[in-house]
Amino acid sequence: MVAQTTNEELMSYPTILNSAFPPAFPPRSDRFPTTQEHSKVKKCVEYFQSNLEIDSKVRFHCATISGSVLTHDDGAKFALRDAVRFLGPSLSGPGKNSDIFGMTGRIVPLSELLASGATLSSSLVKIGSLEYEVQLGFLVQPLN
Repeated sequence: MVAQTTNEELMSYPTILNSAFPPAFPPRSDRFPTTQEHSKVKKCVEYFQSNLEIDSKVRFHCATISGSVLTHDDGAKFALRDAVRFLGPSLSGPGKNSDIFGMTGRIVPLSELLASGATLSSSLVKIGSLEYEVQLGFLVQPLN
């Protein structure tokens, strides 16, 4: 005879699946506020813009660059930091179509990339023996 178990009994047993794989998103906690209104922490807003976008703004006199500061016509100022956007594994290099490092879609500051030992050309980054197609640009952060 097979013993019947209830849902409560099943839920009380720890499962291997849940302990082996952590949840994709951390659980919400009342200790950490969900909005900035309750927190004194300032959120750092950075976004990526390609060299082409920045160059077109400067070329059409919509913005000027002085050192590492981009100034728009309306007076808004932004700090620029060299960065690279990974588009995907190179289709012509070794290990094509394999993204074992999971870099596709990531945006990495250029200084951190070079410090990790990667080599860079105008459209490719080589990490170990893998080549990735990249887009050169800037991390742009508003200055207030």
